Amino acid sequence: TKSPTAPAVSESFDSATAPADTTDIQRNYGVESEEDRPLATQTTLTVSTYTADQPTTPDRTLFAQTQVTPDSAIETTVYGAEAAANSAMLDLHSNMVRHALCQGGGRRRGRSATAPDDTMGSDGDLSFGIEVPEEEERSIPIAPVEPPQPVDDAEVPFLPEVTDFLWVDQARQAFKVNGEGMTVAVLDTGLNTAHVDFAGRILAQVNFTGDNGGDKNNANDGNGHGTNVGGIIAAGGNHTGMAPGANIIPIKVLADQGGGDFRWIDQALQWVIDNQEEHNITAVCMSLGDGGNYTSDNFAIWEFLRNSVRRKIQTLKAKRVAVVIAAGNDFFKHKSKQGMGFPAIIRECVSVGAVYDSDGGGFSYGSGARSFATKRGQITPFSQRLHSSVSKDTCTDIFAPGAPVTASGIGSPTASSTQHGTSQATPVVTGVILLLQEFYHRWQHELPTVDQLIAWLQSGGVPIYDGDDENDNVEHTHLTYTRADALSALDAARRAIQAKELAKAMGG
Repeated sequence: TKSPTAPAVSESFDSATAPADTTDIQRNYGVESEEDRPLATQTTLTVSTYTADQPTTPDRTLFAQTQVTPDSAIETTVYGAEAAANSAMLDLHSNMVRHALCQGGGRRRGRSATAPDDTMGSDGDLSFGIEVPEEEERSIPIAPVEPPQPVDDAEVPFLPEVTDFLWVDQARQAFKVNGEGMTVAVLDTGLNTAHVDFAGRILAQVNFTGDNGGDKNNANDGNGHGTNVGGIIAAGGNHTGMAPGANIIPIKVLADQGGGDFRWIDQALQWVIDNQEEHNITAVCMSLGDGGNYTSDNFAIWEFLRNSVRRKIQTLKAKRVAVVIAAGNDFFKHKSKQGMGFPAIIRECVSVGAVYDSDGGGFSYGSGARSFATKRGQITPFSQRLHSSVSKDTCTDIFAPGAPVTASGIGSPTASSTQHGTSQATPVVTGVILLLQEFYHRWQHELPTVDQLIAWLQSGGVPIYDGDDENDNVEHTHLTYTRADALSALDAARRAIQAKELAKAMGG
């Protein structure tokens, strides 16, 4: 358990000055703290969808305040939950979808290895889809993945278990931010564009799949994964996401059945580059990956499509657009070896791993990972991870709650869904980044660099030790990583602005 001291964030800004300095407040976080599978057999870009049950009775207390003050003491615990889940994967070689119980969803920077030639399809394509156990690989034909089931809005806790854990509500109040003026492009299965959570804030929609009659301007989500992800970031109706004032652009790169093609991602990133200024796109969220486990991104140079994706992410970073990508859900499948999947392994992105947001019962995952009991702040057994001591340039940048998270759903304009995975941790971090961008832009009239964003997330984050009291079936790295904290990250940004203004005043 770690109880760090975090700076206060009450603001008394003058329009012509940088944020005022503040004193410290004490906050009790309550944080408790393969052999490689040959890529030749399975190279897929993975995105997962889940169904899960969420308890209705909170086991936490939150002392809400209108503004954080220097002497404010805030104490939080969060919801517990048990869940089951469903996912499937598109096989490159047989074009078969495999179904199995699974909970998770993404990937990032990984193992130093050269992918075999047959990771490419017969026409030079790299396909991707939804991931399941190898024993069910070859028998089930392509079919739609069961989407998250809508839940009565009165029976789910929505996002408070996440926002309270990361002090998001207090951060929004104290720094007067909600993502307004920022725009996120979500590359996923699309979005329930009729949902009240996004009313008036969908600036455009793009479809690179054959779904929705092939209509390039119709990114409606028939799966549910993208809607859950989008809701975590920017819901502002029945649910409240991390950045409820941000605009959103759904870009459908995953078909309703869960599969896709690297070309669609490449084309989508080019669309973002071409339209970034028109829509003021400041962040891209990609809760997807190829199922691999790498510690270096060097191999991407030698594959045309992977290299093209990497170059576009590099271009977006140069434009100060943060590309946030899930680290991956295959830690157990890769024999607890450190690493992340592609494209999260790309060093220019922001990579995200998943932690639990509450103490609770166990979860069993289709990959074989199992948590016999969960603890708040504990890294999930499925989450891939890569420490900076192993790979400084391509390590996992930050962790965030990803199991379970309830947000917007498909099926109706007020539907909800609950899902697990690094797919859910990634939009949590994306939303915090939008808040950081809004705050910095207000005072500096420009976006922060991606490196600045990562630095604020890490310096304002909470240390989490992998290997102290976990009760699961994976081996642990016995290393310390960082979990996001919105309030402290924004205060780190405030201090950076102060330092910059001081340097200006001194003629620096």
